[in-house]
Amino acid sequence: MIDILKKAKVYIDFGNHTGKDRIPREAAMLECCVITGRRGIAKYREDVPIPENYKIEDKVENIPLILSKKYETVLITLRKGLQTLKIIEVL
Repeated sequence: MIDILKKAKVYIDFGNHTGKDRIPREAAMLECCVITGRRGIAKYREDVPIPENYKIEDKVENIPLILSKKYETVLITLRKGLQTLKIIEVL
C-alpha cells in the first residue's frame, strides 16, 4: 500500500470510517491530497486531520466539487513539477 501511495497524488475515501483510520493519515504523510466523506469519525478533525473543505458529503450533487478538488491537486502537483524542472535547468 505504501508503494502505491508514494506514486499517488490524490487519495479519496468515502468509507464509513468506523475507527481511527491509518490510510488517510499515511496518504497525507506521503503528500497525497486526501479527500474524505463525513461519515463516522471522518467528521472529527482530531481523527482525520485534513482541511474541512476536503471533507465532502458523498452525494451525487457533490460530484463536481469532488472532481474539482482532484483536478486542483493535479494542477498544483504539475506546477510544483515544472518549478522543480526550472530549478534543475538553472543548476
